[in-house]
Amino acid sequence: MASTFNILIFVLYLFFYFLISNNLIDDFGGYIYLSAPIILIIIIILNYRRYKSIFHILNIFNFSSLLFFFGSPLINLFLAQENFILESIVVKEFSKRDLDFCSIIVLISLSVINFSSGLNINFLSFSNADSSHTKFNNYLFKVGSILMITSLPFIIVLIIFQIQYLLEAGYLSIYNGDISNVAYPIPFLSYVTYPFFYGFCLICSAVPTQKIFNRFFIILFCISIFESFKGGRFSLVAPILYFFWFSTLVYRTNFKLKKLLIPLVLLISLISFLTLNREKSESSVDLNKVAFSIIASQGRSVQLFSLYLENKAQVENYGKYMITSNLLLPYLVLRYPSKIFQSQNTETVMISNNFKDIITYVLSPDYYLSGGGMGGTYIVELYELGLLFSIFFSFIFGIFLYNLSKLTIVSAFFRFISYFLFLYIFIMPRAEALPNFLNLIKLGFVYLLLKFVFVFYNKIGSQKYD
Repeated sequence: MASTFNILIFVLYLFFYFLISNNLIDDFGGYIYLSAPIILIIIIILNYRRYKSIFHILNIFNFSSLLFFFGSPLINLFLAQENFILESIVVKEFSKRDLDFCSIIVLISLSVINFSSGLNINFLSFSNADSSHTKFNNYLFKVGSILMITSLPFIIVLIIFQIQYLLEAGYLSIYNGDISNVAYPIPFLSYVTYPFFYGFCLICSAVPTQKIFNRFFIILFCISIFESFKGGRFSLVAPILYFFWFSTLVYRTNFKLKKLLIPLVLLISLISFLTLNREKSESSVDLNKVAFSIIASQGRSVQLFSLYLENKAQVENYGKYMITSNLLLPYLVLRYPSKIFQSQNTETVMISNNFKDIITYVLSPDYYLSGGGMGGTYIVELYELGLLFSIFFSFIFGIFLYNLSKLTIVSAFFRFISYFLFLYIFIMPRAEALPNFLNLIKLGFVYLLLKFVFVFYNKIGSQKYD
């Protein structure tokens, strides 16, 4: 049923694309854009019936797409209104044709991703892709727990100093480079997030008991709460969804939706509080609509896509083949260590080839240089290379989503990088099409180093490292 529906959506919206791109029809009255959330919700329901889990990785991606692509029209459905206005660094009323056109391309991509994921095509042969074959690794657990526990006091001190600075300088100082001026009492304090994060990844890789995993996740989540006060409202959502996904996949935990209602209300309340505190310094916030404004303010990826098409010539002055931006990160960091990624500056725009930097700079250079940003979306990077490439990449990505779950079960390395990959998948509708290869290299280096140490010292006898 799910595959049939995805094929139907693909064929139907491909036909719509043909009509509107060849000017055989002016627009669809904005109804494709406004009805897109309904299409995606139907896909989510069909996937739930197929996989028997609301926390399947494919549905996690669909939820993220619903939020980031169609959060605004979703709120319009609840409020029974039509709103085609973007209020950000630019105040713009989009034409119904532009929003329909961009929504068509997005829905083509999402239908292909959901279809190819359901084909169950394996990258590798998974003979034991079942969580019952996953074994506890004491070595990885010991190293991971030591890293997390020893770095925890330092990371708390780090966050306290950063929050104190942000209360004075504003959250945009994170991105304009001013936060580097914080005078830490310990020189290495700004680097303690690495051992803490790597420690959690090692614990995931080791597969301790569910209770032990829960305890370390609570520590991570508490740190995420403090991090969210720095401006990252959805830094709380991704870890929670990862917990549900990982627990369902590896520990085969069955979460009942009724029991999740109270935590969900508490989470929305906390995010609303963070939104209120972040935005009251920028503009007036309607207290009665703050929950709606959270979703609507995040659901801008379709509008960003439209802004890209409108400013395509200017964007191309700063970047081409923008899908390579994350692939080039290791080279760029080595080639321009003093010019790039230290802060948002003109050098970063010229060198990074990253759509997030370029589009904000094109729309408002002053806002970008002050640390502000519009975000990005993977669909721009795909469509820059044409519709056929967008379909091809979406097909491969869907197969990757299917294989990720199996790889996470059978491979200690993929469990080690699973948190990083999960964050990439969750934020992809609002970010780049490819993961950050610099971070992947760092994670791979840490894992290989630990494997070398294990083999060299052979501390746990014949236990398999994986």
